[in-house]
Amino acid sequence: MSSKVQKIVICGGGNGAHVLASILSSRENTETNVLTLYQDEAEIWNKAMENGMLYCLLPNESEIRSRPNKISKNPADVVPGANIILITVPAFSHEEYLRAIEPYIRYRTIIVGFPGLPGFEFQARHILKAKSQFVSVLSATTFPWACRIVEYGRNVKIIGVKNYVDVAVIQDSSKGAFNPLELLQSVLGSPPVFNKTNHFLEHSLMFAVVHPGLMYGRWKYWDGIPLSEKPLFYQGTDDFQAKCVTDLDDEVQGIAKEISKRTGVDFRGCLPMHTWLVKSYGSAISNPCSLKTALVTNKAYEGMVHPMKEVKGGYVPDFKHRYLSEDVPFGLVVVKGLAKIVGLKTPVIDELIRWGQQKLGKVFIEGTELTGGHLFETRAPQVYGITSLKDLRAMMGL
Repeated sequence: MSSKVQKIVICGGGNGAHVLASILSSRENTETNVLTLYQDEAEIWNKAMENGMLYCLLPNESEIRSRPNKISKNPADVVPGANIILITVPAFSHEEYLRAIEPYIRYRTIIVGFPGLPGFEFQARHILKAKSQFVSVLSATTFPWACRIVEYGRNVKIIGVKNYVDVAVIQDSSKGAFNPLELLQSVLGSPPVFNKTNHFLEHSLMFAVVHPGLMYGRWKYWDGIPLSEKPLFYQGTDDFQAKCVTDLDDEVQGIAKEISKRTGVDFRGCLPMHTWLVKSYGSAISNPCSLKTALVTNKAYEGMVHPMKEVKGGYVPDFKHRYLSEDVPFGLVVVKGLAKIVGLKTPVIDELIRWGQQKLGKVFIEGTELTGGHLFETRAPQVYGITSLKDLRAMMGL
């Protein structure tokens, strides 16, 4: 890594922010700050660290001990001068953070959605406007670590590490030799290894299927009676749930093929979900034979349960959890928008959106059309004026 001090801002105050703060604060030649806009998280985190360090327990039982430079809810305190900004909050909060950091963005800043999820590039460029020409926007397909906070502001545990993370890169318009992905890799280290995708659409299509598919498959026929315990999320996958995910994935692959056919753009990196799971988790999966077995036997998913609420008599599903509140408007609806641009029908995606929006109390689509009253709460390309293949090609620089 270069001897130049990298000024890094981590946006968020959750599990991922704790891991990033721990790892990056331990690196030489970095100045790591945290921006968290929510409630009193900055105050709580600062208080927790008054007389100690931030501890991160790794899967091999070793430990990182470090201390961020500054933690604040005021972007003016931590963002000016930053050359790497990592946004690790749910997709529905991306807009709030992008607008908060925008006044302080400087030339050649790297902004990373960690993960970005579908439509992140549309939204970032829309908010940054003219500044988007001299910053690099990166969008990771997934967060590199499965992790959980043990004690807020003091202790976080990494449960599993992905071997590879694909990252889409929209680089600034300068013609220099600057490589934003190499810089990100140098400060974070490996694993995971960051792989540059061919273009941002390659993974925008991939990561909208697992959470909604598993939720729909588990709860579509639920009788409303509370359960005595929380069911396993990934490792509890049954045949119907696996079919739901696979059927969604098949439509996604069809959209990728059609866009590729119409534009000539390479979509080979838009992997089927089963293939991606095996590639990403490697030996953590003891039986990689099928999508179902890859989910059920993935050690990194051990103990993860469905989002549930405790009620009298047991537990009921929390349909407002990010598995729907994030992955429908910032996942399936974005994919639906891309399918509309190339004129493809998506009956499975439509069914999942209709079911999900009903659980969320929203209307994103009406029948099969993107005309719902809450569409502008999503990141469908149509929200940003991208309604034709010509518009899409322009966004992709083709």
